[in-house]
Amino acid sequence: MPKLTNTASLTDEKLHALLPHRAPMLLLNKFLAVDAKSSAALALVDEQSLFYIPEQGIPAWTGIEFMGQTAALIAGYQQQQGSLPSHTGFLVGSRRYASSIGWFTPGSVLLLQCTELAVVGEGLANFECTLSAFENETLDSVALRFQNDDTIQLTSQHSVATASLTVFRKPDTNPENVVTLNE
Repeated sequence: MPKLTNTASLTDEKLHALLPHRAPMLLLNKFLAVDAKSSAALALVDEQSLFYIPEQGIPAWTGIEFMGQTAALIAGYQQQQGSLPSHTGFLVGSRRYASSIGWFTPGSVLLLQCTELAVVGEGLANFECTLSAFENETLDSVALRFQNDDTIQLTSQHSVATASLTVFRKPDTNPENVVTLNE
């Protein structure tokens, strides 16, 4: 795999339109899909990744933040559609985060998928998330497989982590703090 010099150059502009995150905290590289209840994105594990440790990769415990950003794509979409007011989202925690591996290996492509399960009142949202890892593939090859394959089979064959996340959505009451996401 060629050495990458700038992961930010691999960041899909669709992510910037839906997420408030920016480098170095934007961990996702490629937008795949989003609707009112689900989202999917890709991330590349390379030396430019924020949590990368040489010769080991990225610790699997960071998967919860990758999943949280993928869940945030849903809120960004809902805001663009006018079904959710501007807010600040906080990952409150996880009822369960399970990973079958300790590290996301260098050069791997991570496929993140999230589904919004429930919204409690106006402030809490619950998500079910899956992280699948692909070795010896590129962002584009995994994106193509995602678009063409049975995603249930694709995920079950490569799934390495799952989580149930809870996000608190704090409404923005100060107009100066309201961030308008690009359309």
